[in-house]
Amino acid sequence: MAVGEGDLAGMRGRDEEDFVGFVQSASPRLLKAAWFLCGDPHRAEDLVQAAPEKVSEGAAPSGDPGATDEVVAMLRALPLRERQVVVMRYYADLPEAEVAEMLGVSVGTVKSCGSRGLARLRAAQRAREAQGSEEEDCRA
Repeated sequence: MAVGEGDLAGMRGRDEEDFVGFVQSASPRLLKAAWFLCGDPHRAEDLVQAAPEKVSEGAAPSGDPGATDEVVAMLRALPLRERQVVVMRYYADLPEAEVAEMLGVSVGTVKSCGSRGLARLRAAQRAREAQGSEEEDCRA
């Protein structure tokens, strides 16, 4: 999968270079995960090829509304390194050592970023649930 400057119009400089490198190194795993999710190798390839463009545009993925969109929004709110670690560790189910190697960081950094990322996601989920409860109370 080729990712180039045109695919990342919303990014600049070092962020763009980092993202291109990440996509290129993670593409085989992303393709495998997409294939497992959709069951169609051709659709999986289309999804993986479209992902960099959607990320650069800041577009939400289409498909399942509601819960999926909320998870995506919460993930986007994480700092980049935490988001990378959480997705690679808990979505792609990669071992800590492999994530560390792919990101060029220590295993300890993967552990701490994963812990902080999960804590932020839990806090965001609690806040969303509390907001939902308050809205229901107001309607009653």
